[in-house]
Amino acid sequence: MSETAVVGTTVPAEPFDKNDIREFREDDREAGTNICKLLVVFFFYSFCAMGFVTWWAFTANSENRAEPTETEAHADH
Repeated sequence: MSETAVVGTTVPAEPFDKNDIREFREDDREAGTNICKLLVVFFFYSFCAMGFVTWWAFTANSENRAEPTETEAHADH
């Protein structure tokens, strides 16, 4: 294998300096923290909503079973 060298090329300068990169990392860290907080809030809300709907469904179902149906109520007459 032969090595070829490119003559006359220059390496482009970094588009951002170290201060900008540090600020980007801090902003990314803050955004990640805020996203995690939002996910926790949404999970907790969903958990509470599912619990309420489950309780409501079981309560409504048990109330329907406790009341006699219309045919059962008229069967005695």
